[in-house]
Amino acid sequence: MTIQEMIAVMQAAVEGKVIETAKSSEGVWRVNPAPMWDWSNYDYRVKPSPPKRVFTLADFPNGTVVRMDDCAGAEMRLVTDWRKEGIGTSRGTIPMADINNGVYKDWSFSTDSGKTWQAMTP
Repeated sequence: MTIQEMIAVMQAAVEGKVIETAKSSEGVWRVNPAPMWDWSNYDYRVKPSPPKRVFTLADFPNGTVVRMDDCAGAEMRLVTDWRKEGIGTSRGTIPMADINNGVYKDWSFSTDSGKTWQAMTP
């Protein structure tokens, strides 16, 4: 690791980012709330963000119900078909690009007639 990379990790710690430590010989990463910066024996990194979920049309088979979660009397839509730009619903098209860019982050969907709901958060 270069000095610039070490500085970047320490600066991230100053900014409040989560730092992980691994013993150099093991490579097993653990969250370290107060690193001692022993660069000879340990490696340090900013904890990686979890991978972003990417929705596809296969996540929304016909019969899926989608709803807006943050309003009383939540609006519900039935998925009726797949379209080039996204999922066709009883109230128009919901573009897949918008779903994957977080436009529908306050919505959820159910593929089992409303028994369970999953967030439409990428």
